[in-house]
Amino acid sequence: MSQSSNERGRTERWAGFIILLCLAGIAAGVYHKQFSFNPAVLVATTAAPTPAVPKPVATVSNDSLPTLPPELSAFSAPETFTADNLYDKVDGKADLYLTAGFVGLQCQRLALKATNDIWMEWFVYDMGTLPQAFSVFSLQRRAEAQPLDLTPFAYQTQNSLYIVSGRYYVEAITAMPTEP
Repeated sequence: MSQSSNERGRTERWAGFIILLCLAGIAAGVYHKQFSFNPAVLVATTAAPTPAVPKPVATVSNDSLPTLPPELSAFSAPETFTADNLYDKVDGKADLYLTAGFVGLQCQRLALKATNDIWMEWFVYDMGTLPQAFSVFSLQRRAEAQPLDLTPFAYQTQNSLYIVSGRYYVEAITAMPTEP
């Protein structure tokens, strides 16, 4: 009933060969995926023509933050991030923005003047071009998204708003869902 050591050695060699072949296939798949460009970046090119190659700036201008309505006040100073320090703000998702052409981020926390318990954070990502901004918008899309008529690319969730406006991808996220 027991196999001879010669037969067992042959079986082990074949099993080892098959395992190595499987590992080589997985490695080839991972290697190929590293060079695959996400097609979501290409979708927005048909939505609007892009102008001649814009010159990206190192930071987002202060004009990208909203003009505050009377019921809101600044809860923190504006913050600016570049490709070098984006991971400080969006830890874990910086690669998503960087691979899509990230230029700069301007963000600020805002609060209702009536109470500082209700606050939001406003993020303006300068992605360089509309297709790059749309790429991030589409990859970040939430399952519970409800379309908005603000721009061709806008939706909201229970406590947030997501917009593409030209080269900018904008997120407005409240600390908790509230009507105001």
